[in-house]
Amino acid sequence: MKKRIVTLLLMMMVCVMVLGSFGALAVNPYDSYTYSMDGYALKSPDAYTPVMTVGYRDIETSAIKLGDFNTPTDLVSDEDGNVYLADSKNNRVIVMRGQDYKVKFILSNFDNNGYADSFNECRGLFVDENYIYVCDTNNSRIVVFNKNGTFEKIIGKPTGTLFGASTQYNPIAMAVDQYGRIFVISSTTYEGVIVMTSDGIFTGYIGAQKGTYSPLQIILRRFQTKEQREASALNTSTEFNNITIDADGFIYVTTNTIDKNNQQTAITSKEPDYAPVKKLNSSGAEIMKRNGFFAPGGEVDIQSFSTDPNAKLGASSVTDAAIGEEGTWSIVDKLRSKIFTYDQNGVLLFAFGDAGNQLGNTKTISSITYQQDKLLVLDQDANTFTVYRRTPYGQLLIDALACENRREYSASINAWLAVLQYNNNFDSAYVGVGRAYYRQGNSYFVSEDGQSYHKQSDVAVYDESGAVVGYAVNGVELEIDPEDPEYIKRGYELAMEYLSAAYDADNWSNAYKEIRKEWIAKWIALIPIVIVAVVVVWSILMKKAAKYNAKVALTGVGKKKFGQEMVYVFHLMFHPFDGFWDLKHERRGSVRASLAILGIVILSFYYQSIGTGYIMNTTGEYSTIVAQFLSVALPFILWVISNWCLTTLFEGEGSFKDVFIATSYALSPLPLILIISTIMSNFVTIEESSIVSMLVVIGFVWAGLLIFFGMMVTHDYSFGKNLIMCVCTIVGMAVIMFVGFLFSSLVGKMVSFVSSIISEISYRM
Repeated sequence: MKKRIVTLLLMMMVCVMVLGSFGALAVNPYDSYTYSMDGYALKSPDAYTPVMTVGYRDIETSAIKLGDFNTPTDLVSDEDGNVYLADSKNNRVIVMRGQDYKVKFILSNFDNNGYADSFNECRGLFVDENYIYVCDTNNSRIVVFNKNGTFEKIIGKPTGTLFGASTQYNPIAMAVDQYGRIFVISSTTYEGVIVMTSDGIFTGYIGAQKGTYSPLQIILRRFQTKEQREASALNTSTEFNNITIDADGFIYVTTNTIDKNNQQTAITSKEPDYAPVKKLNSSGAEIMKRNGFFAPGGEVDIQSFSTDPNAKLGASSVTDAAIGEEGTWSIVDKLRSKIFTYDQNGVLLFAFGDAGNQLGNTKTISSITYQQDKLLVLDQDANTFTVYRRTPYGQLLIDALACENRREYSASINAWLAVLQYNNNFDSAYVGVGRAYYRQGNSYFVSEDGQSYHKQSDVAVYDESGAVVGYAVNGVELEIDPEDPEYIKRGYELAMEYLSAAYDADNWSNAYKEIRKEWIAKWIALIPIVIVAVVVVWSILMKKAAKYNAKVALTGVGKKKFGQEMVYVFHLMFHPFDGFWDLKHERRGSVRASLAILGIVILSFYYQSIGTGYIMNTTGEYSTIVAQFLSVALPFILWVISNWCLTTLFEGEGSFKDVFIATSYALSPLPLILIISTIMSNFVTIEESSIVSMLVVIGFVWAGLLIFFGMMVTHDYSFGKNLIMCVCTIVGMAVIMFVGFLFSSLVGKMVSFVSSIISEISYRM
């Protein structure tokens, strides 16, 4: 019995070890990830997993023997799944079957109209439905074969008066559009992509990269002759290194010779000038959509992993692009051996890959291509290519994008929700769900649990009076209270929920605009009445405040009541010169009122931090009352102290108390502006948010002018002298802060010194 138990335990241990080893083998040797809006890498499920590594021995057949590859530079596939490899230094193109990657035939020596010909370093390939195009780089030509490998023709150096006879031409990559136009990337060609007809007639350059000058170069060019400036023209642009084309004829070009700082700035700013990858139309206009958190261009946070040696490599070196299904496309980061895949809107779907020797790792990626549901990655240093198969998660992404492209929005919702079940950190999936709900904004979505709104109801059930009494799905009435917002929501409402989760303010604004439009239509008759009422009430209050202030002024100099001191701000805001004069000489203000105004200002800033609408605060950031107190009180007291200290030395007539009161009263427009702008921020769209921002700017400018005029009246300065003293006050604030930091540091060191002595004495005793 004991032997059976021991045997059973041993068998269980062996099973655990075996299963554990299989599990370890199933883990890919790299991380897949996306980026959040603040630039942090978020791990995601693998969209592709490595299947096999293919070398020359794997593709040989009994009939065709191959030696090792020598600097393979390009890998492409066609619509039938056949794979083509440019083995550049062996001067051959290897054509393989797609199902098992066995060689079909080799393009090497060919009959060129009666005489033997061959390649001289063929570095680039392009294959369409009829032809195989080979960039015969060192022979400065393009050789064309049919799909069976039969020689068709040679397209030599571009002809035509526009293409200089002395212009160097070494094609390294090319593409052909549906109209037969040929687009060629030539090494050391800085003018852009060479465009020519199918007969090789040059028609022009497109898409030239914007060059950069250093500050020293800009200065030196001012002293150069015209000939010298023209001679340095090559320094003003950077050459492309690869090209591909999609089914619609749009061209993707890549480069890795851009200044790395400019490149990284282009990624974060989403400006196209120094982007390492561009999408061009046939005329060369840049049309790439950059709707993601960051523009396509490879790694975003190049220092994201401090323990990763690749973190020191800097900006990505983009060397190839490939077109996938449903508008997806990928680029290669040669430095990190990574692949970044985007959708047609420029949103990063996933990034994966790493350098190494395990299955799935690479040494130096020279080319990538999509082969149906596979991704082939050519490793130039290893002389192999790796086959990656799409995972169920990757297929879900394709299915979701396919639903969007076919405008099957209901299916798109379910597809993106399925993606979120795999990866709830994927912001683009939230955006996908939100966009789908937005496109069905007029539809009602119902839930049985108050959380999952999957069932769509386009048909409402009405009673005899026309009121909605229920909703039906597929003709079956649901037992749901139509007035209960927990179980019935509009598509626009759900769109706003999902889009806000992904911080997509643009699409959120579009959904909110529709809801607001309906709300305005419902209350259109009441809105003008409310606006007129507010204006009338405000006018009445201002007139009463003016009469009240005029009545108080008749009482002469003397102590005023607290209410009188507070109402006086409405006179001072609009009449600063006599307002500050009366504030000082007729004692219309006091310290207690100043403290109250200062407290109201602090509370208004706090309300702004917690009450700003989503459009103006997409990340939901907020502040504490303590933080707002410090952010207002510290600059305020620094200004008062610095101004009083300086004006005392330069014949200023205001006391410390006068400066304190005048400065606090000058801040009185801020609460009014901040409260109004904060309320408005909850009702504006993204296009209207600039109005709110402008209103806040007006408030600060208004308060700044009141401070300036208040100091001028309080100290009885001229305009020029007051301007100089205000500038000196700001400098004095900086000096006080520096002295304060220095003093606090000194006190800290003294405390540390005394505590060390005490510790030493106690230890020795």
